[in-house]
Amino acid sequence: MNDKIAKLPKWAQHEIKSLQYQLKENKRYYDEKIKQVESGDTNVFISEGVEETPLPKDSQIKFIMGDNQNEALNYITVRHKKEDILLVRVGGNAVIQPQSCNTFQILYQRFKL
Repeated sequence: MNDKIAKLPKWAQHEIKSLQYQLKENKRYYDEKIKQVESGDTNVFISEGVEETPLPKDSQIKFIMGDNQNEALNYITVRHKKEDILLVRVGGNAVIQPQSCNTFQILYQRFKL
């Protein structure tokens, strides 16, 4: 394969080397994330009933709100900002409603243009 690459123009060789490097770095990144999940070194889980599925450490979760997934501003994302701080971003209008027992709900409201 290297012989075939060597016969290509320099720009094409450079592009192939760049893509190979990106592939290697992406593989390293995802291998690290998989190790985090497999070793239990995570702080993010998806819960369904009593089952919890670990996600890579400090993963961002995105919730699509409303009934139109194609809208640009109909989401809420949640991620760890620091070990003891959660960052919640809302694309659109949100109403925070306190509930009981350290609980609140976020209601999504569409922008009215």
